[in-house]
Amino acid sequence: MKRIGSLVLPLLLFLLATAVYRADFLEALRRRFTQAPPEIALVYPTQGTIPPQAGFLRFNICQMKTPRGKNPYGDYLLQISLTDPKGNFHQETLEWDGHEARFPLPPMPPGRATLTAMLLEREKEDQGPLQTLQQQLLILPQDYAPPPGTTTIDSLGRTLVDGTPFLPIGLFLSHFHDENDLELLLDSDFNCFMPYHSPGLRSPGDPTRALSPLEGAREILDALQPHGKKLIYSLKGLHDIPCTFADVR
Repeated sequence: MKRIGSLVLPLLLFLLATAVYRADFLEALRRRFTQAPPEIALVYPTQGTIPPQAGFLRFNICQMKTPRGKNPYGDYLLQISLTDPKGNFHQETLEWDGHEARFPLPPMPPGRATLTAMLLEREKEDQGPLQTLQQQLLILPQDYAPPPGTTTIDSLGRTLVDGTPFLPIGLFLSHFHDENDLELLLDSDFNCFMPYHSPGLRSPGDPTRALSPLEGAREILDALQPHGKKLIYSLKGLHDIPCTFADVR
């Protein structure tokens, strides 16, 4: 009996500690998702590059605190400050339409512009911004012609390749294992592929060849290009791979 008691008591203590930890964890999680500050992001144009046809900047807000029956975006204002390439200053305070706010772009010369977007709480504007987004923008000239194969995201969120909407219909895969696999995919009706192990890409052949991630990607892209196929390069494992701007060029 003593032996059973010596086993039961530690078990009860363990269960009690687990319950307390779980309660603390769930409470921390609840606070994280109900009290997290809102976040703003510039979602159009993408990559901070302003094409000639872009007439506005579009911002989205992510707000986890959503009291029932209340519009969470109505509590905030977005103050935009934009310094154009000639040093001219433009400023406007925007209302949210749902989770979206748009800043009409004034006419600007090509070059570098500086954007500052501040998220303000409507009733507490004098207390400063809840979040500040600062970004450099590149204003393209009116006669800018993108190079062949350029991929962009338009104002409707569509993917464009050479200015034409592109709907990716393809396969997730690991590697192009051998020539037969590659030929089978090239002859298929799929228009793109996304290899999970993109940094290890290479054309099928001798697996002992020493190739950098960029050299391997170029081999596969060169194989896909004549067949009109696209490759969506997975970046999930790229953060720890050394790469310089010289490699990219």
